[in-house]
Amino acid sequence: MNNKPETLLTDFELNKIQAFAENNQNFRDPNLLTIGQNFTDVVKMSSIKGLIFIHGNNDTGFEHIRIRHEQWVSNPNWIEISDKFGENKISLQNQSLFRKDSIPFYDYCLIVDSIYDKKNLILVNNKRSDKFDLFIGSHTHKDGKVEIYHLLTYKDTRVVHTLFPKSNKYNPKRTKGFNLVRTNLSSSINLTNLIQEIKIPYVNQKKIIRYIIIIRRIPELKCEKSYVQINDSEGNPFKTKMIGVLPNENIEILSQKELLYFENSDFRPFERKILEIEKLN
Repeated sequence: MNNKPETLLTDFELNKIQAFAENNQNFRDPNLLTIGQNFTDVVKMSSIKGLIFIHGNNDTGFEHIRIRHEQWVSNPNWIEISDKFGENKISLQNQSLFRKDSIPFYDYCLIVDSIYDKKNLILVNNKRSDKFDLFIGSHTHKDGKVEIYHLLTYKDTRVVHTLFPKSNKYNPKRTKGFNLVRTNLSSSINLTNLIQEIKIPYVNQKKIIRYIIIIRRIPELKCEKSYVQINDSEGNPFKTKMIGVLPNENIEILSQKELLYFENSDFRPFERKILEIEKLN
């Protein structure tokens, strides 16, 4: 969990950004792609209504939207919540994600041009009305599907703070009560016996690897054996528990393309096993 205060735009920075945008209307060109280096750099403007996207950071702007709400970016957000007994605990926030076919630089501009309208301005339920204007409205995608989005702009400006879908229907299904994050899969092959070992690590809010799912594909035995490696609080291996054997008559070494598909598979059965292990510890 990040306890640092947000780094948002100051009034001076907002004035500077708006002045730059006013004098650089070429940033409205849908085919123009710019990559900012500094926090306040303007990277894009929507073609119709001129909403301004800055490069930003984890807290605001283009980078904030991309990191928090794109399917293909793995950057979980940990929050502190109270359980039913009133005790505080750390949990993963289930922030809504854009569609899998989202193209940030292109789609963000189309969406904000649809939503940025006086009729969509929310005056009552805006919890940060002192800093931002909130718009909630619909956008029709190129496939005809209509989605509802939330847009926050810095108050009385066209500078975008954040943008996200109202619904979390495009979010991957999660295991209830599971507060660990799966990170990148790795694979190795023993050339002597052709055993392929696949490892899927899970980290906590401190980015410490607490568990590793290990899958060994064994051609000689025509099976896959699955294990959970349990690490201690510092991330050091503690013990390994076998969780299953899956017969496979036609077992083969997975290609890189197949591994990518494998990485996006449903690992909830393994995550439920990890929850069982946690309850016993």
